[in-house]
Amino acid sequence: MRCQRKIQIMSRSSSNSKNVQADSATSMLDIWLSRISHISQFGLFALTVGVFYFTVIPLYKVAVLEESIARRELELNETNEKLKAATLDLEKKDRELYKRDRQELVEGISYAAPFCSGLMGSHKTDAPEESSELGDNILKIDSAQCLRDRANRSKSEEILNPTDNSHLELTINNMVAKLEEAQKQASLDIATLSGRAAKDPSILAPKGFNEEHLDNLLNIISPGLVSEEFDQKFAIERTRTAIIFDFANFVQKEISALRKIEWPDSKSRI
Repeated sequence: MRCQRKIQIMSRSSSNSKNVQADSATSMLDIWLSRISHISQFGLFALTVGVFYFTVIPLYKVAVLEESIARRELELNETNEKLKAATLDLEKKDRELYKRDRQELVEGISYAAPFCSGLMGSHKTDAPEESSELGDNILKIDSAQCLRDRANRSKSEEILNPTDNSHLELTINNMVAKLEEAQKQASLDIATLSGRAAKDPSILAPKGFNEEHLDNLLNIISPGLVSEEFDQKFAIERTRTAIIFDFANFVQKEISALRKIEWPDSKSRI
């Protein structure tokens, strides 16, 4: 009986030992499972934080940056539009100012018309006083040179662009050629007037109403005072004066035409 009890006690002891070992193993497994669970949770948390930090935050920053860039581009476009409008307005004002200066330039040259024609101002010469006759000062002025000098004093190259300046120079050169030819022709017509009138009296300028009336009065007051020779002399003088003043008017008309000069840019728009 005692042996059986010992065996039973030993068996119970062995069984308890196994149970304790089993419980101990189970406890350790639970501990490691718990630790692994915590580590997994921490790893998952770290992974979540990492994903958030390395993906969500950069994407958010990119989105914010893109929005900022878009806003800046919009502001830049608005600024460019304002700058473009301001530039166009400035260019318009520059063109208007240039056109005003250009017109003032040709007005200044055209202002010389009555002086270059001899109708205004005096012209000093070395000719004897007794040889001076009506209109002598007009033909003694070199109208072409007068216009050329006035154009040179205007310093157009400092005001006009090269195209307009070349056009103005060409226009003035053409005018100068016309004035030179007209002055030569007027001087020749006056120099040969007496001879041509002797051959063809019809070239003489007719009497005006006032002159005709004056001749009639003189004939009434003193018959025979107005002779054919007297008529011829005054007809020549009248024609001579007409030639001179026709030339002077031609000079004024030619030079004054500069005010209506057509510039290359205005021609290109037609």
